[in-house]
Amino acid sequence: MRISITGGSGFIGSHLAEYARELGHEVRCLVAAELPPQEAPTVGLLEEIGCEVVRGDLRDFSTLERVVADADWVFHLAALPRYDATVPESEYEQINVTATVDVMKASLAAGVNRFVFTSSIESVGVSTDGKPLTEESEPRPRNVYGRSKWEAEEAVRAFHREHGLHAVIARIGATFGPRESLVLSRIFRPASYGWYVLFGDGSALMEFCYVKNQVHGIWLCGEKGGAGETYFLSDPTPYSLRHVLTQVGEQLGRPLRLVPIPKAVAWVMAVGFEAASKVLRFYPFYIAETGRAPMSRKTLGWALKSTVFCDVSKAQRELGYEAPYTLAEGLAETFAWCRRHKLLR
Repeated sequence: MRISITGGSGFIGSHLAEYARELGHEVRCLVAAELPPQEAPTVGLLEEIGCEVVRGDLRDFSTLERVVADADWVFHLAALPRYDATVPESEYEQINVTATVDVMKASLAAGVNRFVFTSSIESVGVSTDGKPLTEESEPRPRNVYGRSKWEAEEAVRAFHREHGLHAVIARIGATFGPRESLVLSRIFRPASYGWYVLFGDGSALMEFCYVKNQVHGIWLCGEKGGAGETYFLSDPTPYSLRHVLTQVGEQLGRPLRLVPIPKAVAWVMAVGFEAASKVLRFYPFYIAETGRAPMSRKTLGWALKSTVFCDVSKAQRELGYEAPYTLAEGLAETFAWCRRHKLLR
């Protein structure tokens, strides 16, 4: 079978390409003509495993036609992948919404059998009642990134209804694994020093899914997903932040001391970090990948209350989805990769 992947040099896209090649499929990947530095080595990996690499602009329709030509399935992952305060809102509209429609148009014209759009839990936003988000939850995106992913989802559903394209939406949460940089810089690397600042008691629930589990679910969306349907994909149950950090410490092979910060003190720190990030454009005051401070009043709200977590029972029921890797196994593979590349001590 011929598989086309947009965003093939990205974190999840490259793992999906590896998975498809392991299953014996032909794979063609669209990668940006001008790649971020961290993605450049991944292009060599794609070529090593036998993927056809197409360089080009997601906003160029002729490039999209070339990428999806003769494809049986198309996985559309290319996007502005998170909220970045330095990126104009118009770019989110062009890349995350308009380009998604263009990829569908090219796929329809090429006779593609399955189209899978990778969305985000941010398209729905946060839980307001303490219950996990489901596919029926009312959307409350928190920022322009989330709004653009919701608008793209709506475009996918409309395109399916109007044109009959077998389109499926894979809605994913926080993902970690080899070749990912944000979780590495915000959780793994700080924890490697033996201590981690914890706001509140660490009981807030969160999604924290190993990339190979995520890729398995995305593939099942192509294989078994219902046309026009949306599926939350993550580990079977959400984790508390304290549980994740405990597992991180165990896999690092050294005790991890959690340093609790009272809520009032944390609020003052958050305001201070927000102010400092406007002047001190380096870590730990500023994260280049997001254009924001690593700590803010918004992140404090996330850390103190269960808001961004989901129910994957629909994917389990309709796709037969089960996570192949435990949290410990995913962390072990991730840390082994990080150490090989001298990213962790």
